[in-house]
Amino acid sequence: WSTATVDVPITWNEDAAAAIGVLDRVVDEVHASEKWKDVLLERPNVAGVNEVYGGAATLRIVAKCAPGQAGGVQRDLLERAVAALREAGISAPTVLPPVAPPT
Repeated sequence: WSTATVDVPITWNEDAAAAIGVLDRVVDEVHASEKWKDVLLERPNVAGVNEVYGGAATLRIVAKCAPGQAGGVQRDLLERAVAALREAGISAPTVLPPVAPPT
């Protein structure tokens, strides 16, 4: 088997429990999807907050997949997670470009 690991960043001051609830609904949808019925070996797990750093809290989803199938599952989970969080009004952190040192 293979493992799909999906890290989803949210702004550090968002409600992590609400975001986890949104991600739980996403993994339920993916698990019920006909597309993945022969690929997912079990329901994906929303592990929760994996890291807090630089203005972001990173939530992790882990999915046990058939061998060599993790990439597709990972992309689908991430795409659905980002859309669902956006729809729920949960924001992603703003990424600022690096500042050049003064010359």
